[in-house]
Amino acid sequence: MAKVIYPPTVQGIVGRVTTGVYYRAPSTRFGYVRQYVMPSITTHNNLLGSYLTNLRSVWINDVREDYKVQLLEYATLYKDLPVYGHDDRVRTRSRFAIWYKILSFWQASDPSHVDLSSVNAEDIAALGEHIYSIADAVEFGAIPVVEGYLDFTELMVELT
Repeated sequence: MAKVIYPPTVQGIVGRVTTGVYYRAPSTRFGYVRQYVMPSITTHNNLLGSYLTNLRSVWINDVREDYKVQLLEYATLYKDLPVYGHDDRVRTRSRFAIWYKILSFWQASDPSHVDLSSVNAEDIAALGEHIYSIADAVEFGAIPVVEGYLDFTELMVELT
């Protein structure tokens, strides 16, 4: 790690710039820089990548539009929920992130039958009775309760 002296007009630099990672020091006159090193890709990274690759396809091709609209309404309410112990943090408003949270909870509750790297709409229709709708997912404990969650009853996928 090297020391960087700032001119009087610069109070500091923080973050990555090309091949250097800059840190603040207690003083505004100097900071530190180290060389950026690309993290190695682990098997866990590959596993999560396979989840997202598969779920992207399911989200685009199989998840019903009415469900996505209600998920956006839920996300608006979900974003305003407090993050206990972290007053400065804000929850996501991303529909896909909340949907991924629901499916991850579902997989954790039944890992022998649910694999997110290969799950499809037929699997959700056959095994996902706890997550058919947003209201079901809230009652299952996958996502937190928001005001009026019982009104979110649109089905995630077509049941066959």
